[in-house]
Amino acid sequence: MPAILLRSCVLLSVMLLGVVGGHSSAESRESAPPVKFYAHGDGWDVAIDAKLRTCMLALSFDSRSIVIGSFRPNSVKKYAIMFRYKNWSPEKAHYNYEIKNEGGIILSEAGNGFEGGDHSGSVAIGLFDEKTLNSIAGSKTLYVTSDGASAGHYDLSGFGKGFRSFFNCLKVAENRKPASPSPKPPRRMN
Repeated sequence: MPAILLRSCVLLSVMLLGVVGGHSSAESRESAPPVKFYAHGDGWDVAIDAKLRTCMLALSFDSRSIVIGSFRPNSVKKYAIMFRYKNWSPEKAHYNYEIKNEGGIILSEAGNGFEGGDHSGSVAIGLFDEKTLNSIAGSKTLYVTSDGASAGHYDLSGFGKGFRSFFNCLKVAENRKPASPSPKPPRRMN
């Protein structure tokens, strides 16, 4: 998964730099950020770009994956989500997405479809705020519907550590101290 994560992170960065940064796609591709791994686990990876002060979380679901990234257009922190599908090619530029969890609709908007190379296609949706990110991170399952791109449900119950690492990465990217594990209570001696 590491190669997929790096490729996905660069694709999401390039797409969003082109959309929110006012750059052309060629300019964005040339200035694609250097992404480094921050943490990884079973089916998830977190990457950091310290220069741009951004982080990415990739979650793997067999032939599908989700990449969530932080961005700073106009110095305001925002987030985007990308759904990546193997053996799928986008037929149009925009897809309407609705993302729900157990509590209802989290996000409903159009996403940009684009080819990701290596016989995969992606749809990127964003930008959204921290409240929406927290709703996604707090979900047990995401239920995704779309008007043409692959849809379905994503079980997030095994990715708690990945989300915690992502939130710690965001603090590191902002030069703040990451959350440390809770200290163990002192042992009582009888």
